[in-house]
Amino acid sequence: MKKYLARIVFEAETPLHVGSGSSDLTLDAPVNCDANGLPQINGASLAGVIRSYFDEKNDKEFINRIFGFQAKNKGEGSRLVVSNAHLVYEGGRVVEGLMTNGEITKSKYLKAMQAYALPLRDHCRIDDKGTAADKGKFDNCVLPKGVRFVCEVELTENDEDLSQDWEKLLQVVSSDTFRVGGKVRSGLGRLSVVKLIKHAFDFSNEKDVETYLNRSSSFNAVAGEWVKGESSGNSDNYLCYILDDIKPENFFTFGSGYGDEEVDMTPKKEIVVKWNGDDPEISKAKILVPASSIKGAISHRTAFYYNKYAGNFAGKVNPEEVIGTGNEAVKTLFGYDKKAKGEAKKEIAAGKVFFDDMLVSCNEKEQIFNHVSIDRFTGGAMNGALFDEKVCGNSVKFEPLKIYVEKSAFEKDEKIQMAFEKALDDICTGMLPLGSSTMRGHGCFTGTLKKPEGNNE
Repeated sequence: MKKYLARIVFEAETPLHVGSGSSDLTLDAPVNCDANGLPQINGASLAGVIRSYFDEKNDKEFINRIFGFQAKNKGEGSRLVVSNAHLVYEGGRVVEGLMTNGEITKSKYLKAMQAYALPLRDHCRIDDKGTAADKGKFDNCVLPKGVRFVCEVELTENDEDLSQDWEKLLQVVSSDTFRVGGKVRSGLGRLSVVKLIKHAFDFSNEKDVETYLNRSSSFNAVAGEWVKGESSGNSDNYLCYILDDIKPENFFTFGSGYGDEEVDMTPKKEIVVKWNGDDPEISKAKILVPASSIKGAISHRTAFYYNKYAGNFAGKVNPEEVIGTGNEAVKTLFGYDKKAKGEAKKEIAAGKVFFDDMLVSCNEKEQIFNHVSIDRFTGGAMNGALFDEKVCGNSVKFEPLKIYVEKSAFEKDEKIQMAFEKALDDICTGMLPLGSSTMRGHGCFTGTLKKPEGNNE
């Protein structure tokens, strides 16, 4: 008998939302918290995500062997145990057990990680008419990019050798496409392994048995020598597109939905956590381009190009059948949730495209624009049409945007891939503006589209 054990420190490469499953008086979707009111990722969530990777490969034999199964007359329990992932703070310490309010507020980092202090994301899904879709206006709480968690993963081996299965599991959690929580197709939840400790305990060896039984269950106890985590590369199931050297041609803005003491409308910004060794530092809020905003624009433009390649022109087809989730490319790439007429059950499919948020690597001073709409009768400002906004200039520098697409999305219809790549190319040539105020000349970008041939090893 053997026990394979790994203690893993994860870092959020993008903001993270692991929901509590309930709403409160101020938020539609708060994050999951422990008894201290600090963020925590449940082990069940991590185990479910790991299992889903093997579901995608239809590796039923592996799933039954590692995660257990229940048949009519027989079954087996899971051999894999995944602990809750706890927050890491100053000095590499881990939040365990109950902490006093004084201990939490004494730590600048923990104080910023309390539920009421976390960044908020406002969402508004736009339909084909340019207005908010039904049930498409909501908000949720997120953890900033850079937060770290630690958890333990344990695999029990009885008669058969599971060493290769153990390596498969570690490769999954180290892959570029490992995402946890909600909104993973809209830029959230990508995790990377910063460091880990691995042990293999052989229970036929008395010393290994003694070491295993005497080990501390505390994440703050010394468990061995840390090894730097390494990415296992892109998953075999995904293609990776990269929008590189993205630069704004002029001004752009992605609205926060709020104003400040100077203007009525401000750009969306979000804090980032950076680590100096084992100590976290919270940076100034950086200008954010939410992946959900990019996703919506690409979805609409992909539908346009697919209709062009498929010959779905006005007067030849019913518009409702070729726009939104009626469009084959949109359904395949971005998923759908609808109920067909006369059917009792809904048709549901998850999207096959995964985006990342874009953050600027350096901020610049925003430009203030004043706006007024003139009443032609009185010659004065129209009621509610006098406002000002802050916009960002063209000297900002963006991090590369990675977009992962499941290979199966392009297998049935080559026009889907053609339409999707053409939409991405439009961003890089300034033909697809992003953000708000695009009708006033804002939001045009240029860049380089790197296709999967050069990105997937």
